[in-house]
Amino acid sequence: MKANNGHGKVLEKNVLLMEGDLMWPSAVKHGNGRDWWIMGLQESDTKHYLFLLSKDGISGPSVQDIGPPFDTIEYAGKSLFSEDGSLYLRHDTNKALRLYDFDRCTGQLSNLRIIPHNPDEYPSWNAAFSPDDRFLYLNRPGWVRTFDLAEMDFQTTYDTLATWELNFCPSYPFPSSYLFCQLGPDGKIYYSNASSTRCLNVVNKPAFPGQAADCEEAGFELPGFNYLTLNQFPNYRLGEWDNSPCDTINFQKPGDGFFANEYSPGQSSQVDRSYTLLPPIPGSPCKGCTER
Repeated sequence: MKANNGHGKVLEKNVLLMEGDLMWPSAVKHGNGRDWWIMGLQESDTKHYLFLLSKDGISGPSVQDIGPPFDTIEYAGKSLFSEDGSLYLRHDTNKALRLYDFDRCTGQLSNLRIIPHNPDEYPSWNAAFSPDDRFLYLNRPGWVRTFDLAEMDFQTTYDTLATWELNFCPSYPFPSSYLFCQLGPDGKIYYSNASSTRCLNVVNKPAFPGQAADCEEAGFELPGFNYLTLNQFPNYRLGEWDNSPCDTINFQKPGDGFFANEYSPGQSSQVDRSYTLLPPIPGSPCKGCTER
């Protein structure tokens, strides 16, 4: 950053990290509160490629091969970490949800739970966690549904929050539907659209159960037309993992006996085929439902 009068300069560019049929990348803050984990995926491949971004640059990947092979082509939905970084969702919209525990110190996935989709309905495309990570929100353009992850048999809590009410923004033929979603820094979940419109749909209180979450179509008006405009952002406000083995960097003074317990992934590979197969998501709760 000393180059160009403090503006810095690019030392390397176009460095290839992965290639192939890649899926949604995602990132989460390391448990030390400073570095970042970056997860990469190949379509229909059980290998998970984990990179570490630190003050020294990008290292890795470490490769963890976890879970049973895909018996059909994986249709890539949104894969993401929970807000506290303890969960990782791999969203195969063709067959099932794969939910893992994640260790922000070691970068290890574990405790895979597979929740098959109901074969009688078209599955969801995208997902978001509530700010407190209690609720998992799933959606496709016509609806938004939730799981209550605090329940032991959380797959049985699958419930419809909203169905498309045929709102248009600003007017016909610009429908405001549910497509890409992102939890905002204000604690609300925003949905971009599958067609051009000037509004975003909003879940105003996603930490509340059921209809108390308050899903509002065309709830946020934009200055111009948008289409597929929401990117995936990590939780930049996530800090160190308090009292964990790697919580040794922030707020420590030189010479106080503490040292940085860092972890840099090398070219390692681990295989773990264990998983828990949960009952399928129940039949569509939206059949016969009424609009809000």
